[in-house]
Amino acid sequence: MDRSFPMTRAAGLDRLSEFLAGAGASYAADRNTDRGAEHAPTTSALSPYLRRRLITEAEVVAAADRAFGDGGAEKFV
Repeated sequence: MDRSFPMTRAAGLDRLSEFLAGAGASYAADRNTDRGAEHAPTTSALSPYLRRRLITEAEVVAAADRAFGDGGAEKFV
């Protein structure tokens, strides 16, 4: 994955979608674990977009709820 952060709303929404598609059930167990450059990152990398208000916390929570259902996203949100 390209770890650069183009600062646009579209890039933030793309990153959110990409993260949610790959997070799955393993997120709670693997979050904040550095497994090395050869593995997919275990963090969302959404902070630059949230900090600049390109995407909102409410959007992230709503997207996580849609992706994982009630109770499936508590470690992420």
